[in-house]
Amino acid sequence: MSPLKFHYPYHTPYLNCRNNSEGLSDQPFAAPVRLILCRHGLSEGNAAGFLQGSIDAPLSEDGHKQAERLSLALAGEAFDSAYASDLKRARETAAAVLRRHPGLQLREDSRLREICSGDMEGLHFDILEERYAKELKILREQMPDFITPGGESTRDCYERALDFFTEVLPREAGHTVLLVSHGFLLATVINYFLGRPYEQMVHDIFGNCSISEVLCRSLTDFDVLRLNDQSHLV
Repeated sequence: MSPLKFHYPYHTPYLNCRNNSEGLSDQPFAAPVRLILCRHGLSEGNAAGFLQGSIDAPLSEDGHKQAERLSLALAGEAFDSAYASDLKRARETAAAVLRRHPGLQLREDSRLREICSGDMEGLHFDILEERYAKELKILREQMPDFITPGGESTRDCYERALDFFTEVLPREAGHTVLLVSHGFLLATVINYFLGRPYEQMVHDIFGNCSISEVLCRSLTDFDVLRLNDQSHLV
């Protein structure tokens, strides 16, 4: 059973997206940064149907196969840098990609972790529907204001993601950058890149080992060239 039914993004590019909602510098980078954003492969938690959040679940057998296909799809890229969440499922996915890019060091960063879902982590989605019906209703209807019981808020996740990109993007000017993270965190990031203020955030579901591509001219000016591309998995 799919726990959350949100709109899947199209592959159509979204050009000249601007977002000044967080008051970040609009100073152009010395050269644009090309971001390749990937969600991790199918994990054991995904396969078992439970909410993972910050649980450090590894890739499943199918997840390793997906990561290999992702690696093949990105084999022709000339990456200058590579970043990933420090959770195992993201690290294993990134490692698969980097096997075809020898010499490129993976930089792990805890700010790229999935949102911490507190008391809801480790529970099967069927149980969540019964035990946390009220919270899931808020999650679906008022996503930006949702705070997971015992976990972090959606705003917390959004702000640590922005903190990462505010620090990293300026120093990666002119580079092609690989980033492997998680569905919820990537959704908060993509919403920002699409020019949506936090209060209007829509949380799309990104497929496992999907590829999204963003051209960043500054911290407030972007072209979103690909969203949730899974054609390499077919």
